[in-house]
Amino acid sequence: NSQVLNIHQLVTLNEIPTLVTLATTESNPATRKKAVYAISSAVRNHQPPLDALNKSLPEGYPTDKTDAADMDGIDIIMDKLRSHPVEASA
Repeated sequence: NSQVLNIHQLVTLNEIPTLVTLATTESNPATRKKAVYAISSAVRNHQPPLDALNKSLPEGYPTDKTDAADMDGIDIIMDKLRSHPVEASA
């Protein structure tokens, strides 16, 4: 399954932190939305990407052991990423 391969590549290539940075710092709302979507798709039902996400989240996020099958727990993280405040660019 190519989707699973791509999800695992996100972990092996250490791209989850890049997506978190885009989701939490990018000033373009469309880019932020796409980054959150990519994170959400990668971590649902896939524990290694979720573990990588938990290590990459900014302070104040729930980083306790969330199970990849816990959709409510993942939704809480995704909602917080979507509403993460972004500083206005100069």
